[in-house]
Amino acid sequence: MKNETLTKQNTKTLLIHATNASSTKEVANILNVPPSRISEGKGGRWRLNIDQISTLIEVFGPPKAVQGYYAEAEVFNSFGKFKDNFERNSIRLQLRRFLTAIYGKPCQAFLLRSVVLSDDNHGDESTIAKDKFRIINELIYSPAFEKWHTFLKSQPDENIHNHSRLDQARFINLGNLSQLGLEAAVNTYSDSGEIEPGSLMETIKSLGADDISGMFGPGSADEILDKTRKRSIGPTSSPYFLIGELVYAYQEIAGLLDLALPAKVIFNSRNPLAEIPKETAEVVITGDIVYDLENEKLPNPSTCTDFLNLFPKQQIRQYGLNSLEGLGGISDYGFSYLGPAVYSHINAKLFLSKSLSYHLYFELYNPINTKYSGNFRSIVIEEIPGDKVFQILDELRAHFGLETIPLFDIKKGIAAKGGFIPGARYFE
Repeated sequence: MKNETLTKQNTKTLLIHATNASSTKEVANILNVPPSRISEGKGGRWRLNIDQISTLIEVFGPPKAVQGYYAEAEVFNSFGKFKDNFERNSIRLQLRRFLTAIYGKPCQAFLLRSVVLSDDNHGDESTIAKDKFRIINELIYSPAFEKWHTFLKSQPDENIHNHSRLDQARFINLGNLSQLGLEAAVNTYSDSGEIEPGSLMETIKSLGADDISGMFGPGSADEILDKTRKRSIGPTSSPYFLIGELVYAYQEIAGLLDLALPAKVIFNSRNPLAEIPKETAEVVITGDIVYDLENEKLPNPSTCTDFLNLFPKQQIRQYGLNSLEGLGGISDYGFSYLGPAVYSHINAKLFLSKSLSYHLYFELYNPINTKYSGNFRSIVIEEIPGDKVFQILDELRAHFGLETIPLFDIKKGIAAKGGFIPGARYFE
């Protein structure tokens, strides 16, 4: 198998080298094979034999290493394909950041700390963690948690910041909360610490926990009540609230993005992130750079859709900062933005290949700290024909609102590297 793989790679390398120096038809004639074989070989679906390898090296010489530009990029065969897939891939990237965060060690540790077990004799650390994750998984799919989540989303700003009232609300029948509202329900509550049937706390107790302390955000009660802090506060910044948002939109998101995700979000189990195909591929772009745009500011920063706001019934409430920032604000993380990307600058390079086609590489810069995906998003438009390259560059300019593209300088660069300028007269 090792030799077969090596031969396939040799086939691809030699055929690319030969067809750069000659035509597909001529190479096929030299090898006495149909031209379709050359395409199959370059695609890894057909292998040269040893004699054919020797023949190509004798005619065209051994392949030479060429300088290339390495990137992990989204690859499209037209600018239209890029535009068609831009929003979908943006949502996938945000979902990937979100799942990376909630399945990451800091958030998992936060969730484990938040569960206070009712039994003092829990066993070893592994057993305790397993039991706490069981409680979390059963809680987030319980009817009581869904009602609590819906109740929180219905509250006006002033109620969301009222920590003491919301703390009492956990003990109150969820039906009464919805019917009477927070103020009236709390006023009728005896405040004796009794747990009413049908309350969130009743469910928590029934699952084997004394309490779950992370319902009001990543900070302590004092931090939550400190409205001068520039951070998301209150229960809508709690990982539990954000996990609820994901749970209730989960299958819709999977359908929209055509993802084969597991049926449920389960902690201490397989990370759904493994089911999300990567939007990028490793690429090495070779050829001469005939246009290089560096750090160009976008006149209108490109803001992508928030994946949790795709569905009207699941829209996240905005309390000061985006509530996704609450998850990124857990002290173990440092701060990391988990909301939609906002692109402010662009870098671009136009490569002229030996086959006289072009590859357009560009990077979109997100100035917000994105710990889980980096600040740059890379895109390649591959195999642009010479008579289409200026059209593609104009599409790039129009899409991102750039003031101008220096066509004169680009044409000079193309001519200097032996490229074709449509409409130009050539003097030999």
